[in-house]
Amino acid sequence: MTESVRRPRGRPSSEQGETREALLQAAQSLFAQRSFMQVGIRDIAEAAGVAVGSISYHFGSKEGLLEALCDRITPALLEDRIARLKAVRLMGGSRNEQIRAVLRALIEPVLEWSQRPDTQLFFAPFMTRVRLDGPQRIRDMMRMEVASLRPFHDALAQLLPELNEAEIGWRLHFALAIEHAMTADMERLHVLTQGASEGESMERMIERVIDFLMDGGFGSPTALAPASRMA
Repeated sequence: MTESVRRPRGRPSSEQGETREALLQAAQSLFAQRSFMQVGIRDIAEAAGVAVGSISYHFGSKEGLLEALCDRITPALLEDRIARLKAVRLMGGSRNEQIRAVLRALIEPVLEWSQRPDTQLFFAPFMTRVRLDGPQRIRDMMRMEVASLRPFHDALAQLLPELNEAEIGWRLHFALAIEHAMTADMERLHVLTQGASEGESMERMIERVIDFLMDGGFGSPTALAPASRMA
């Protein structure tokens, strides 16, 4: 049933949109602070400043509200990653230049989206909480990311024939761990750098991450063990 059919008579659609957005924002913030299981629908409605029945009206349930949060971010982010990778696959350059471009296509979208005002809360600690105790469908949705990583795995395998599939997987996993740390715990980075990192642009941070990954396994000849040794 579409929202135009469900909308009560006499109530402006703009008001409905504002209510829906208020619920999404409130739920996202509360799920990040506590957890999906600990937050009740009354908590969400109270934080949003709307009636409890609004949750059922717009989303059907608390689970539906969480699904709406994930649906509006996850698919678009994964599509952004894949679109950038497709562009990279058409470029030339040296092997190291192409590897850097693949890693950038992997990491840059997440770091950029984590800084957008409309999606900032989505990344941490919200995502961590959802992975732990969210509904099964949401946890399944999180696995969409794993499936979307296969093209990156294949691109790196073509560029690094010295490494077998498992070794590519390990290094890709390490790259994603760094990406996660950059979105989930920037405060720790600022403390470790004694505040120096707070003045760095996102572009410079991305370059730092890629430099580290290249030196630590994707670009340094000393780090590329023959596939026969990895078997």
